[in-house]
Amino acid sequence: GDFGLLRELPADSDTYVPQSDDPMPYRWMALESLTDRRFSAASDVWSYGILMWEMFKPTKIPYEEFGPFDLAIKLKEGYRLPLPHGIPLLLGDIMKACWNENPTKRPSFLLICTLITTKALMLN
Repeated sequence: GDFGLLRELPADSDTYVPQSDDPMPYRWMALESLTDRRFSAASDVWSYGILMWEMFKPTKIPYEEFGPFDLAIKLKEGYRLPLPHGIPLLLGDIMKACWNENPTKRPSFLLICTLITTKALMLN
């Protein structure tokens, strides 16, 4: 789900800033990616949260009612996708954490994997 944005980051940076004005998949982009065109592991976590949402709402398009400018405004105001009905609590909490406005407060992929794996092991 990297939409062709996969890049090796420079050794001295944890952020990628695209130099072209190519179209971007704005519905999956983190707030900082929409507003500042900054991409990082934390913005990938945001996109993963959108992917999780899509797995529970496969016939829906995330934020389909918003264009890119309106979406950036709504996200800045705190709007997030409503959690799918019946989603397990742990997965809903992970989704909400993925969409934290502050990139440093989003979970890492390692933490997400650990939480899901631990829960799965508890169920066996």
